[in-house]
Amino acid sequence: MRPPGGALFDGVTPGLGSAALACHCLLLEVPDGLVLVDAGVVGQNARQSRAAHHPAFLAVENPRLDERESAAVRIRTLGLRPDDVWHIVMTHPDFDHAAGTCGWCAHMIRAGLMRHLCGTCSRFLVQKAGSLFV
Repeated sequence: MRPPGGALFDGVTPGLGSAALACHCLLLEVPDGLVLVDAGVVGQNARQSRAAHHPAFLAVENPRLDERESAAVRIRTLGLRPDDVWHIVMTHPDFDHAAGTCGWCAHMIRAGLMRHLCGTCSRFLVQKAGSLFV
């Protein structure tokens, strides 16, 4: 995320320019598969992630919604498969920790781990006339 405030937020950016803040996710390998702790700010589809965020959050926090930063892509770069994620544990529901879950709903449904979309993904489906873009 890149909120205004510079060093007040990140300790290094001069002045009150856009701070550079990271949003970390944690991936645990367990005998039954993978556990993702927090899902980050961007989901598996940047367009869907943008629609999931409140306009005020986008304006103030200025998040970098780049699919290459998504947990799914990062999991693949480790040589693992996002399909092996069996659980997503949220530490708390802030946008920078939970918004990346968009797109995982469709993944979990396809894997037979979930039966219904979360509220955010459901709203996105209604807004986009039935296309989930995943």
